[in-house]
Amino acid sequence: MAAENLKSLLNTTSVWKNDNLQEIIPTGAVALILVDIVPYIEKISEALHELASLASFKRVDARVSP
Repeated sequence: MAAENLKSLLNTTSVWKNDNLQEIIPTGAVALILVDIVPYIEKISEALHELASLASFKRVDARVSP
């Protein structure tokens, strides 16, 4: 019910005549989620690098052989 009301409001609001908010809002939501996730991914990457250093893993060449 609330979603339908919001959808109707977005379609009838004259302030947003030239913008299709139903297309913009999901993109904005994804962007906000990514902004929230990036710091955690960086922390995970740093932790894995530290773990690899402590475990004395050897560096592997990034090339893939067929």
